[in-house]
Amino acid sequence: MSKIKSTKKQYAYNEIKKLIQNGDLVSGEIYSEQMLADMLSGGTAEEVSRTPVREALQAMALEGAVRIKPKKGVLIVSHVSVNEVADMFDLRAAIETYIVRKAIPRLKFEDIAVLRGYIEKQKIYTANENRSDFVKLDFKMHMYLMEVYRNEWMSDIISRLRERFFSVGVHAVIATGRPCEELLAEHIEYVDALERRNLPLAIDCLLRHFEKGVDSYKEYMNLK
Repeated sequence: MSKIKSTKKQYAYNEIKKLIQNGDLVSGEIYSEQMLADMLSGGTAEEVSRTPVREALQAMALEGAVRIKPKKGVLIVSHVSVNEVADMFDLRAAIETYIVRKAIPRLKFEDIAVLRGYIEKQKIYTANENRSDFVKLDFKMHMYLMEVYRNEWMSDIISRLRERFFSVGVHAVIATGRPCEELLAEHIEYVDALERRNLPLAIDCLLRHFEKGVDSYKEYMNLK
């Protein structure tokens, strides 16, 4: 079976993201569409043409992960600004604290079990030092309460921002090298508060979680 799932554009998008996150595509370097297509084709049973690569890069350019240089190629963005990270976490804090207020009375045993399941998987990723998958699950865990809340308008707005939230968040966590053990401990405290229906503590956990993310990124950027 082909490793290319869904559309080739989506495959190209996912694989280029992985190459950036793993450091195979170097920040500040310019790559041609053909070079990227060749890199992706090397890991599949099917050839990946320049067209899906171009479409994927256009989507990533809107997120700020890359910059398209006409007649040159694509530039891998070297970093996300401190202001962008701070603004992103500020917006997420506003959205997620509101969602917690609305969702916490609706939480069922099954919902807590789902959140605990995320934590158990993160423990495995922590032990294996798999930061990429840890962060992906981190974001999914944060977005789970949106499913409990079930506000279609808000879900639509967040879906439009999802990739931007994710790309900036991933960069902030992976770039700083913030220990997964530390993040995991914060997640456990947060889910414990949700299980006890302790709204003030749950909100406090969220805000401290985001503030530490911003502070660690500021420290990282000051050291560069």
